Amino acid sequence: MCKKENGIYNLEESIKSYLNTIKTSIAFNTGFKGADYHIGGINKGDFVVLGGVLGIGKTSFALSAAYNIALSGGKVCWFSTYETKEMIVSRLLSQLTRKKRIQLPRMVVDPKQIDELICKLKKFREIKDRFLICDHPLMSVGSIARCLDSNNQPDLVVIDNLYSIEKERDAFVDELYDLAKSRNIAVMLTVNLKYDPLLAREGHKPRISDLARVSEYAVNLADTIIFLHRDCWWTMNDPNHTGEDDDIIVARSRRGEVATIPAKFDRECRRWDEKD
Repeated sequence: MCKKENGIYNLEESIKSYLNTIKTSIAFNTGFKGADYHIGGINKGDFVVLGGVLGIGKTSFALSAAYNIALSGGKVCWFSTYETKEMIVSRLLSQLTRKKRIQLPRMVVDPKQIDELICKLKKFREIKDRFLICDHPLMSVGSIARCLDSNNQPDLVVIDNLYSIEKERDAFVDELYDLAKSRNIAVMLTVNLKYDPLLAREGHKPRISDLARVSEYAVNLADTIIFLHRDCWWTMNDPNHTGEDDDIIVARSRRGEVATIPAKFDRECRRWDEKD
């Protein structure tokens, strides 16, 4: 394609460029079919923000998505600001076996359950070189970039959680966005939303304005914004709220559309699933 001297393309040239971009881009599915449909999957270069109040299940959702992307052939690098690699693996095993994390040690010594655990571990072997975990405290995006330099470049980087970045959060978000775009890798960032504004709202469902209270840069820069909502979480804290809905809320999608996807959260094994 020949570029015009003034930097302007005609429509035919623009269409060809767009189709070429589609051919070379790879969309990874998170395993949540409804969400994938509305966001178009997670593409290289995407900056995805996953928000919700503390304890709603953001890490659980992100872990399921990252695991499914690794299973489908993508390479994932998980950065935790507050959990060790052993805690992260126990979370994942709990989801896969649908057992409480406290039950996992019993499975190791129970002959009736050891086969189930071994079966799940076989899937771990399939992705052992495609799911990397860094549990050192993060100080800067530069430290993340240096870690990535020492490994083959991943398709997805997960940062869990912005809450642990105490200073200059907007600068951190801005640099994460630049990392995603400059290296053409997807970045998913989990963000704790403030409790009080949602408590005061009928239904307690999160909105983009709630994310802005934490980081305006996250709102301005995100290609995709997903919120998680569980009625029962609020029931525990608000006796007047009696709903039973769990939702995956696509609040922004550059390539798709906003949507609320009915879901179910298993509190025993901390696992999200979409409703049929």
